[in-house]
Amino acid sequence: MTLQHSITINGVSHDIDQDVDIRALMDRIESAVRAGGRFVSVELVRGRLLDVLIAPGLSVNIEAQSSRALEVVPVIGETSPSVFDEFDEFDDL
Repeated sequence: MTLQHSITINGVSHDIDQDVDIRALMDRIESAVRAGGRFVSVELVRGRLLDVLIAPGLSVNIEAQSSRALEVVPVIGETSPSVFDEFDEFDDL
């Protein structure tokens, strides 16, 4: 299992690239707030870059969610679907 992090800024959520050092990102955000505000770059999935003006009063949340790889379930045997004709019982009439 791996952790997928997302950042929510004023209610809008973005998935963070898995290679980002989350602790370093949080430190940069805290530093920007202490400085009274500055831009912080966040690397998002699919090679996107988000520059956010971090300032006191801005709502920023970072969430971690565990993600699992998709499981492949083998097919035990293929059978053709049975066809049921609801009028079969009346063929003798």
